[in-house]
Amino acid sequence: MHAQQTLFNVPNTDVLERGKVYAELDMSFKTVEPEFSSFVPRVVAGAGGRVEFGVNVAGNIQPGADATTLVPAIKWKPYDGGGNGWAFVVGNNVFIPVRNRSYDIGNHFLYAEVGVNFN
Repeated sequence: MHAQQTLFNVPNTDVLERGKVYAELDMSFKTVEPEFSSFVPRVVAGAGGRVEFGVNVAGNIQPGADATTLVPAIKWKPYDGGGNGWAFVVGNNVFIPVRNRSYDIGNHFLYAEVGVNFN
């Protein structure tokens, strides 16, 4: 069994192998006034060649108007140092508003990241 932790929805340098799939549900709650909740389901699949694709469903925030947004994502790891622990990834998330649109398709989150694993 493998697990992965998301800190403030920041991408990490892990990339799924071809044929591997995982699902995740990020939940945030605030139980004191003003109350707040957010649910973001996500599915990610490895495509091979150190590439993975995914889709997030964002915008499920309460209270307030639902602003459901589909967010397809891609991540590529052009460098995996293996034994030295270093890795480099680049990726992009494209935001496609579905309900209560305040913008049109085209907003995106392009990123590059360097990471190291410590043993």
